[in-house]
Amino acid sequence: MINKSIFDYINKIKPQLFKLLRLINRHRIMTIIVLLIVLALIYEKYTISVLLIVALLLFEEFTKQEYIIQPFEVPDQLEKNGFTGQVIVHQILDKIYEIKRKALTEKELEQFGSKESESVPEIIVPGAEISIKPILRYFKEKFSPYKPIVITGEIIMENKSIYLTTRIMGKPPNTFGPVKIDNFMVDNDSDNIKNLEYLIHQAAIHIYRYTQPFILASYYKSVNKRDSALEIVKEIVKDKKNPNREWAYNLWGLMLEDQKNYDEAINKYNLALKEDPKFAIAHYNLGIIYDDERDYSKAKESYKKAIELDPKKFNAYNNLGFTYENEGNYSKAKEYYQKVVELDPTDSIYQNNLDRILNKLKDEEKID
Repeated sequence: MINKSIFDYINKIKPQLFKLLRLINRHRIMTIIVLLIVLALIYEKYTISVLLIVALLLFEEFTKQEYIIQPFEVPDQLEKNGFTGQVIVHQILDKIYEIKRKALTEKELEQFGSKESESVPEIIVPGAEISIKPILRYFKEKFSPYKPIVITGEIIMENKSIYLTTRIMGKPPNTFGPVKIDNFMVDNDSDNIKNLEYLIHQAAIHIYRYTQPFILASYYKSVNKRDSALEIVKEIVKDKKNPNREWAYNLWGLMLEDQKNYDEAINKYNLALKEDPKFAIAHYNLGIIYDDERDYSKAKESYKKAIELDPKKFNAYNNLGFTYENEGNYSKAKEYYQKVVELDPTDSIYQNNLDRILNKLKDEEKID
């Protein structure tokens, strides 16, 4: 009876624990820095300091979601021509990062890697000569909510055609192809290269679909596949346990904003803020809509909230300056344009805005 009550209690608090771990994971670098500073003030001995740093590194690893792509099985003919299983993995990884770049989202990409680039550090405990790596891997696989997700697959060759199958742990596999490959020495054959790249691209899409669908939705939006993006967004917001619901609502708002459907876009941004009131990006996007609607009071409020939550949100300073300029408050506009130029002196747009407002202020002085 006691055991059952304990398990009931654990199951009850599990969602809160996972939510806490996600919060810590989101700000893990800052958490580690703060803890290192505190520990440096408390402990002085070399061995203790090393062990504490090791503990922090382990915590960093323990709370990080990662995806390990293992070498694909490939036919002998492909291997003989240099297309080994590991080469296919590297090509898929390249495509994964290419999709992320095109996705145009501030959402961070969770860690992808191959077995050979596994990020678990090889650390030996001083004095004990015990490797931390197998211990960490064991405990992470057993107890962490962020267990490594293994991805693998195979390429099958039939006559002069090939198929590529992608397998993600716990998810349904998917097979792509066939595509024609007339000569596996594809260095000088653009058609063969394109066909192989097509399979690699489809494999990367499938991996995103079942690991980080929000980034895939952002990618679809960026390449004008709105229906595909919206389908994924609706799936994410429908799942009450999905940790990316605020991002999905925000992306939905952006798509509605593109269609000039401002009322519905505002609704979606507010739903994003309901999920996470500290979601600076949604505040910033609300500011843009209020600016377009000439509701400068709400626009300023939204931009200021975005800056408060994310002081590195440079565009918010710039847009706030622009809002004050539209109101005719040039001195306030100057204040925010100067601030953004200080934060990012390399952006010519920010500097041009500051120069323009300085000229307007000079003209005002001449009139006076």
